[in-house]
Amino acid sequence: MSLKEKIQAAKDAYHAAARKLGSLKKQCKHEQIIKGTYGGAYCDTCGISLGWWCPDAPNHLCSPPDNDEDHDENCKFCGEPDERK
Repeated sequence: MSLKEKIQAAKDAYHAAARKLGSLKKQCKHEQIIKGTYGGAYCDTCGISLGWWCPDAPNHLCSPPDNDEDHDENCKFCGEPDERK
C-alpha cells in the first residue's frame, strides 16, 4: 500500500469514527453537567458545550427569564448576563 493510500485509509477511518462519535453524542441525556475553566457548562459524559454554568439552577445551566415581554437576558437563577462581563 502506498503512502497516499495509507493516508486516504486513515482519513476514511477518521471520518467514520467522527460519524460514530456524533451519533453517540446525540444519544446522550447530558445528566452530569460540569463547569468548564472559563465558566461554560459541559456534559461530563459526552463533552458537549451546553451554555453557561449556573451555580443556582437545578440543572446548572443559565436560563433566561420565563417572561418573554421582559427582554432582560440575565439568568433567572443567578442573575448573570450572557456576556459574563
